[in-house]
Amino acid sequence: MTDKECSQCKDVLPLTTAYFRKNNKQKNGFRPECKLCSFYKDIKWKYDLNREEYLDLYKKQNGRCALCRKNLHLPNRLLKTNIHVDHNHMTGEVRGMLCMNCNVNLGWYLNKKDRVNEYARKK
Repeated sequence: MTDKECSQCKDVLPLTTAYFRKNNKQKNGFRPECKLCSFYKDIKWKYDLNREEYLDLYKKQNGRCALCRKNLHLPNRLLKTNIHVDHNHMTGEVRGMLCMNCNVNLGWYLNKKDRVNEYARKK
């Protein structure tokens, strides 16, 4: 098995799909950065949060969903995260971290809150 150095964190990891994303444009068939570094690169692009800001937000919420308080786990080399970065879709402002269920349900509620509130007022 061949090893590869991540272009970002410089860790030397096995050159497999467990650690690196495929990229047919690269000579070796894999992206230059490991999956973990790629994850944080995506977070920066999507939400303008660098790795430190992302980890600070996680710590501020004590590693729990902002709504239901379910434990959230940070990504690591082999496990995906269950964290969804909640943000205002109009302004892009990050509100916090949610579990998948709360993220989906909050989005549903925000799109239908007038009807939900009207229904809830019925006797």
